[in-house]
Amino acid sequence: MRQLVAWGATEWRRRRALVWLMFDQGIFASTNFALNVLFARWLSVRDYGIYSVSFSFFLFLAVIHWATVIEPLIVQAARVEADRVRAFAVALLKAHGLLLLVITGLCGVGFAAASLFHARQVGWEIICAGVGGNMVLMLLTARRLCLVFFSARMSALFGLSYCLGVVLSAALLHRLGDIAWFEVWIIMGGWSGAAALAIFGRLYIRASGKEPFTLSDLFRFQSTYARWGIFSALFYWVRGDALLLILAQSAGVEALAQTRVVATLCNPLLQVNAALNASWLVRFPTVPIPERGAEMRRKLVPYALVGLAVVVVTALINRPLVAAVFGARYAGAAWLLPVLYLANVLGGLETLSGGGLKAWGALRSGYLPHFISSVFALALGSLLIPRAGIAGLAYCSAATGVLGAALALGTLWGHLRRASLDRDPSRVCDQPTLPNRGD
Repeated sequence: MRQLVAWGATEWRRRRALVWLMFDQGIFASTNFALNVLFARWLSVRDYGIYSVSFSFFLFLAVIHWATVIEPLIVQAARVEADRVRAFAVALLKAHGLLLLVITGLCGVGFAAASLFHARQVGWEIICAGVGGNMVLMLLTARRLCLVFFSARMSALFGLSYCLGVVLSAALLHRLGDIAWFEVWIIMGGWSGAAALAIFGRLYIRASGKEPFTLSDLFRFQSTYARWGIFSALFYWVRGDALLLILAQSAGVEALAQTRVVATLCNPLLQVNAALNASWLVRFPTVPIPERGAEMRRKLVPYALVGLAVVVVTALINRPLVAAVFGARYAGAAWLLPVLYLANVLGGLETLSGGGLKAWGALRSGYLPHFISSVFALALGSLLIPRAGIAGLAYCSAATGVLGAALALGTLWGHLRRASLDRDPSRVCDQPTLPNRGD
């Protein structure tokens, strides 16, 4: 009876933690979604297109940040000894300070180059995305620290404060007069920086120990993943936002605005993908070899079935949904919604399969399908988008999703098949280790 009660309590805590994790991701997704809806309604199509270009520059930073900071942090931060957690938090904060300085310098160079070619508007887009975006990235790091050292509940509460702050600030600015596209970066950057500093401060106060954790330790800590992740990040951006920039160049920022508006409705799925990937990266390294295949089936099959059901629903309601959320001026591009959802479901299968491979130490196998499908996307998009505009982007996204999912699932199946031949079923993969204190 005691064992049954203990099992029930453990299961309840596990499910409650999962609910908080999904709520945390939902809060962040809802905030970004609300801002995109408000600015799509308040700005002209052209100005929203300009903001979309700046957002593509931000996503370039975001994918690099995810691959070189967030993903290694999720996998490895729990290995930080208790007496080094305080120094670990300080090292992360210093790293983001250095990152801000580097990005600011690069943005200055980008602005000067854009001005030299009489494209000062592009220069301002680079600066806004770089400086404001870095604050948003610092908040993403802080939220992941909450997941590792505190709880999803605390991360969700900080996220709720951020949500209220940015939405109310945007509404206040709009009420005071016309709002400009770059003000979204001021709002998001300001509130992100404040929330991130609050989380870092709480971690510093709550953590104990006086053992050092230097910036050099941190960089060595991340390097095993970063050398692969940096290439994956670049390919990820090429696969998505580079194609959008091709669309803006060939069909105009208005076409980009229409596409970005429809893509905004895919944000809930992208946030679910990110939450599942973060959770699975923590869980998968502990799964014994004989259980890996069953574990992946238990997770991927329900995801695929629910994802395909959502694609069907979006195919039925796409036009009234886009018109209701963003207004009639964007309803003409609503047909794109189910195509993008299908591409993102397939991309989720690719990401989650690759996440399992990376968590089990097969970094090359985890990244290779993404590299191949990204090169394919750029080649196909360069041919189709200048000729067919938004339709070309849709065909390219769907074809790339099919190829990426097929490659990732095939690679995963091959890895599991080889692993099943191992004679030691209790062995788990070797993970990158923290630097010794004496290093």
